[in-house]
Amino acid sequence: MLRKVLDSFKFGDVLLADRYFCSFFMMAILKSRGVDVCMSLHQLRKVDYSRVKWLGDNDYIDTWYRPQRAKWMSPDLYHRLPERMDIRVVAFNTTSDNQIEPLTVVTTLLDHEKYPAAEIGKLYGYRWYAELDVFSIKQMLNLDHLRCKSPDMIRREFWTTLPAYNMARLVCAQAAFVHNKLARQMSFTIACNTLLSQWLMPPDESIRKTLGKHNLFQIACNEVGDRPGRIEPRVIKRRPKPYKLMTRPRRQYKPA
Repeated sequence: MLRKVLDSFKFGDVLLADRYFCSFFMMAILKSRGVDVCMSLHQLRKVDYSRVKWLGDNDYIDTWYRPQRAKWMSPDLYHRLPERMDIRVVAFNTTSDNQIEPLTVVTTLLDHEKYPAAEIGKLYGYRWYAELDVFSIKQMLNLDHLRCKSPDMIRREFWTTLPAYNMARLVCAQAAFVHNKLARQMSFTIACNTLLSQWLMPPDESIRKTLGKHNLFQIACNEVGDRPGRIEPRVIKRRPKPYKLMTRPRRQYKPA
């Protein structure tokens, strides 16, 4: 649930997403609502290069056709979508750990003069922030495991955690503004620790202002590393412990 919600990243009027969302229906629905998209090409989609319109090296426009109606889609929505849609495809070579990896990006930004291929690649690179946001929310705010049982309580647990994340990011933005830095340079972990250490503010207003300025200074002094073009493998570093899974209530495991 968390991955589906946060794996997309809104940057201006362009929605950045990974290949999970790369489908005709998703792109057509977003385009009909005035939202352009920029996402990684799904690995199962095949390209007929004899029918594409080349704009430059590794930059072309392909025509996608509306597939059969999906089960989740109403007939009215299906017929309101266009039967065909022009999609721009740009291929890049990304570098990570001295290794060159291919990356193919699709977008509805068709004007190659207004949106050069290099700028499309730079734009899609901002989607990495979604990965960092998911990591921070799951690890720092302990949302990697939802503890509630009912769907209603799970939604409450989820939507009460996101405002806490936004509040911490707001303080990071304030620290960046005051000390003339970029908001994304601020460490989210340091910001949370700083805010928690000063959670109970004294009643004196002058002391609160002094502590507030000190907190912003502490947050601004702790920047994250600059790692452009970073690509992480989808592997687990820590091995699971050799314990059996709990399949019964805890009290049944205890001796009477």
